[in-house]
This record gives sequence, structure tokens and C-alpha cells, in this order.
Amino acid sequence: MCLAYRDGDALVFEAPELERVVAYLSLRSLAEKVEEEGERIRATPYIDGVEESLRSLCATMPSDLRLDLLYALASDGWIVDRDLSRMRKSVSSGARVTVVECDCVNRRLQLFSTADCRDYLKQLGFSVRAVGMGIEAERGFKTLIEALDISDSVLQKAGTC
Repeated sequence: MCLAYRDGDALVFEAPELERVVAYLSLRSLAEKVEEEGERIRATPYIDGVEESLRSLCATMPSDLRLDLLYALASDGWIVDRDLSRMRKSVSSGARVTVVECDCVNRRLQLFSTADCRDYLKQLGFSVRAVGMGIEAERGFKTLIEALDISDSVLQKAGTC
């Protein structure tokens, strides 16, 4: 079941996780702020004309939706297994390299970085340990949207540590 509606100055979309992730990836380029709230996402400010498109996600064949998701993630720089079980993204900034791997089955984020952002990673709930020329960190996540948000935050911060 998909619901898309206006709630004050926000657009709210309630749907199963796969549909929510596709909607999230679409909305984050249109809205100033997109947040996950349990089984729904909230985009502010309200965006005219997208409610019907969001509702139609639930009518889409799951295999087509998975292909859309694979394409959207690949377009965002992720290397994704065909079955969406694992995905990986890396970013380099000068001599620094950061690699984030997401295990979607076991709901774990793993990270290796030559940038020393230990304090920041600990604030995000990662367990961090030093290895060789860098650090490794790991933490769990509840939803793929949470994993994408955390990964984006870490990859942006890694360039400035």
C-alpha cells in the first residue's frame, strides 16, 4: 500500500521499503530536505505534481522497481550486486581514500578509510579500530535509506578529516 499526501509544507510518502528507497532517491534531488520517519519519508518543502508518480511505484512490478533502484544507485556512484545484497562506494580526496560497503542482507555498514575521522564515526555509532595505514569501522542500520544517509555523510566528511 502506497500513500502520498500533503502534510502542511511537506510531501509524505508511506510505502514498503523498496518503494520508499526509490522515492527517496528521486525526491532528494527535488526537495531541500528528505527524512525517513519509520515507514514513511517526508520531503520539505512540498513538491507539486509528484504524488501520483509516487503512488504508481506500488503498481510497478517488483523486478522493474529493482532495476530502477539498481540504475539509480549506480548513477549515484554505487557498485551494486544484481540481487541488491551488497553495494560499495569509494571516494578519494587527495591522498585519502574512503570505501563504504553496505551488506543489505545483514544490515551492516563497513568502512575503510585512510582519513582519520574516528571521532566523527564514533558519533555516528560506528565501532572504529586502527588498521595499517587507516581505520576500519562498522555499524548496523535499520533501513537502506538510513544506510545511504550515513554513507553520504561519511563520504563527504572523509575529504575534510
